[in-house]
Amino acid sequence: MLTRKNGIALWQQIAQQVAAEIASGRYPPGARLPTEGALAKTFGVSRNTLRRAMAKLEEDGLLRVGQGQGTFVCKDVIDYRISRKTRFSENLLREGREPATEVLTVDEGRAEGVVAECLALTTGTPLVVVQATSSADDVVLTVGTAYYPCALFPDLLSRRLEYPSQTKLLAAYGIYQYRRLTTWITTRPPSDQEARALRIPRSRWVLFTRKVDTDPDGRPICCSETCWASDRVQFVIDHRDYAASHEGERD
Repeated sequence: MLTRKNGIALWQQIAQQVAAEIASGRYPPGARLPTEGALAKTFGVSRNTLRRAMAKLEEDGLLRVGQGQGTFVCKDVIDYRISRKTRFSENLLREGREPATEVLTVDEGRAEGVVAECLALTTGTPLVVVQATSSADDVVLTVGTAYYPCALFPDLLSRRLEYPSQTKLLAAYGIYQYRRLTTWITTRPPSDQEARALRIPRSRWVLFTRKVDTDPDGRPICCSETCWASDRVQFVIDHRDYAASHEGERD
């Protein structure tokens, strides 16, 4: 049982002790912690005190609280490679993770602002707007929005749910080799909706990317804006395909 000492609050002592147990390997990556009631009894504190400690550890990126699932130690950070040929599923399978995508909404929209610019479209051009989450080993990794020109993808509004990934979606329209044209990366606080989808506190900033994919002829076919759980992924920029395509050139 804990006691107040040296001016350190009980919840802080709990957070420090659990963090030390994670570092020591007692709770390895992916491990599920005992229930809230069991931990509160172990430390001899109220559930409110325990929740404050767990919230701090979650904010620090050590724990993940799954709604109705329990509290888990965060797994190792995923190396996510960004290159001219970036594929979400391939990236995760390479890391030994199980990828999954859940389409949340499919709506009609109009090209505006930066999206219109990225897709080289005039303002007001019809789009199909797809919101989805992507996961690794059942842990939500991203929540984002993808924009597809209606002229290039007829009937996509009714067909998007048929395809579990963008690769299979584009293949259905005869686009088998698409390439990443540009990726912008920044950080920002999540919105309420994004924080709920990623199951993170609002205080934890997310990685935000905007990317443009093109067909083999260089025509923009998709613009996506995505929020990534910053404690679950690190980007690795892969220059190898660029180097191979420019072999023999001089600086």
